[in-house]
Amino acid sequence: RKWSEAAKKFEASLEAYLRLLGPTHESTCSSYDHLGRAYRELGRYSDAEKHLKSAEAGYLKSLGPSHSYTVECSWRVFEMLWEQRKIEDAKKKGKSALSALTKLHGPEHFTTLRVSLWLGGVYVFLSRYDTALSYHQRAFVGFEKTLGPENSETIN
Repeated sequence: RKWSEAAKKFEASLEAYLRLLGPTHESTCSSYDHLGRAYRELGRYSDAEKHLKSAEAGYLKSLGPSHSYTVECSWRVFEMLWEQRKIEDAKKKGKSALSALTKLHGPEHFTTLRVSLWLGGVYVFLSRYDTALSYHQRAFVGFEKTLGPENSETIN
């Protein structure tokens, strides 16, 4: 129920920002991003993907490819593609997001490691186990180093 209420508020804010500021203003992109996340939680995956991609494109145009908002939105697009099993698109976006996150946050940042873990899942799905293993090992070694050996991310 709360996500449904949130989606309605994000829809209203997006409509206003589009009318007042245009599609590439940072506030408009943020509304696209928030609405995409709400739709994801509601199981409206195609709507979520559309809005997250709009946010990413707007951030890219207004803030550039290296800005944290652009990069963070890029990994959310990757997750959305992976959750829908759009495998080839997910693989491409995941590699791009991992590279950008590594540059932005470093190789041992939680989000960088999480994307590495998810990208490994893409390669498992493709039966490319050696590649999957390298992504999974990178993630687990990083989680263990940054979070400790007893953390749930490390144990999984």
